[in-house]
Amino acid sequence: MPGWQPPAAYAVGGLTGDGVAFPVVNVGAHGLPGLVMSSVCGYRSGNATHPLTRDQLRRAIELLAPAEACADYEHPNLAAWRALDIDEAEAMAVFLADDNDAVDEPQRRLAELTRIRPLPTDLAGTSAREALELLDRATARLTAAVRDHADVLEEPSSLPGWCRVTVLAHLRYVAEAMHRMTDAHLSGRAEDMYPGGRDKVRPGTLRLRPGETVGELVDSLESTALDLSARWRGLSASDWDRRVVDGEFGEFALSRFLALRLTEVEVHGADLGLAGLDRWSDEFVDTMLPLRLAWLGLLRRRPDADRGLNGSWVLTDGDTSWLVQADGNDIIVGEVSQQRSSDCRLTGTRAALLALLLGRPATIETVGLPELCHGFKAAFPGP
Repeated sequence: MPGWQPPAAYAVGGLTGDGVAFPVVNVGAHGLPGLVMSSVCGYRSGNATHPLTRDQLRRAIELLAPAEACADYEHPNLAAWRALDIDEAEAMAVFLADDNDAVDEPQRRLAELTRIRPLPTDLAGTSAREALELLDRATARLTAAVRDHADVLEEPSSLPGWCRVTVLAHLRYVAEAMHRMTDAHLSGRAEDMYPGGRDKVRPGTLRLRPGETVGELVDSLESTALDLSARWRGLSASDWDRRVVDGEFGEFALSRFLALRLTEVEVHGADLGLAGLDRWSDEFVDTMLPLRLAWLGLLRRRPDADRGLNGSWVLTDGDTSWLVQADGNDIIVGEVSQQRSSDCRLTGTRAALLALLLGRPATIETVGLPELCHGFKAAFPGP
């Protein structure tokens, strides 16, 4: 087709009482349906709205239908076009070369649906105070459950290779280290989680100290957690926003310590496998899911990340959707419309999606290119 230029975004929609509705919005994915629809309606370039006759819609369905020979892949545009044909709604194809130059309502609607809303990268202000309240409640639940099951703390946890004492010793050390790191960074000094190196120092932090009993470990964990919380309660909003540099994680706001500690307590608390700690709190999931999504760029830079896995993923809980798009080291992450298409779609509860990001077992429904559906954690390893 002489003069044809691939659009930045396109969609086929049907008119409703509220305007045009687009069941699938294509941005940077699903190029073949756009080419097929262009050949039928005459689109070549720029921003354009093309009303579709019933014959044109059916011709486009006919031309795209052979793509179903690829049974490993869902064909959302084809399904949407067939539904429009069955509904007999007035259909139109809308193409955008530049969403800032939308000239009519269908183009403006499509431009709105293509936008990516940024996610917070750190806790700040009110969110930091609320997260600290969540942390205190999570710590109280953990210590109460541990004291109620003092006779089984030397048994294995649900975390492979770790007994419950290992988990508790780790939580204690992290509380002590974060207290130390907070003091250092607020004084203008750099301080690592494991001074002297993770590989050298960490093994000694995962067991009882010389002459220590399990009961003394529990008492120590509780007191260090309370000390850390008291220190953090004295911080101002500007303190939480202070930029710090860590040898392992790079530069970030001090409030990331709070987010990481909350994750440690909730996730490792559940790892203990004790009654009362069998699930993450909804508040924790709602707080950490957008942050963990925003941090995927950090995981992409890990040496074990497979940067050959490139494409787009949409993660959704059925109500909210988030786009993750990777091209080598370049990452785009943000909240998108439910209609946004992608090379792979991962659907689960919010807790399941967070578990996937944290490397924990998760029930996730996958649809799309198999290598991307199965390769998400290879593309974004860790944490």
